[in-house]
Amino acid sequence: MTQSSNIRWLNKHTARVSDQLLEAYCQTYYQLSIAGQTIELQVGKPCADLERLFGHAFGAVITAVNPLSQALSDDENERRQQQLQQALTAYAQCWPAAAVDPQQQWPTEQGFFVLDIKADELLGLAQLYQQHAVVAWQSGEPAQLWVLSQPE
Repeated sequence: MTQSSNIRWLNKHTARVSDQLLEAYCQTYYQLSIAGQTIELQVGKPCADLERLFGHAFGAVITAVNPLSQALSDDENERRQQQLQQALTAYAQCWPAAAVDPQQQWPTEQGFFVLDIKADELLGLAQLYQQHAVVAWQSGEPAQLWVLSQPE
């Protein structure tokens, strides 16, 4: 399992998240499409490319698809993503992101990388869209998995 120092438990809702799902989140490659390039972010690792682009900053990867890991139709996920994108642009700059499973056991999920959003606004959106977790990045530090759900 990924080091617990890379996971921050926030316990914002009563849903449960399994160790297996946490491990999948931590092993995922979060591919950010920014300024014509693809930047890879992974839990537990710093991201020099983001630091070069943005200097001292805070950002996060968030999605609206498949709330609490329950599969929705492509149309419903697209509608939710459009709503999330509208909400994010009210707070901060955002770019497309994709969560890619290196084991290819589950399909790529689309999301967004949002820069300089306040943590409470980010977590409010994650709760609204019923997400187990978000990936948070702070310059100079390894990316962390912020878990809103309870451990199983």
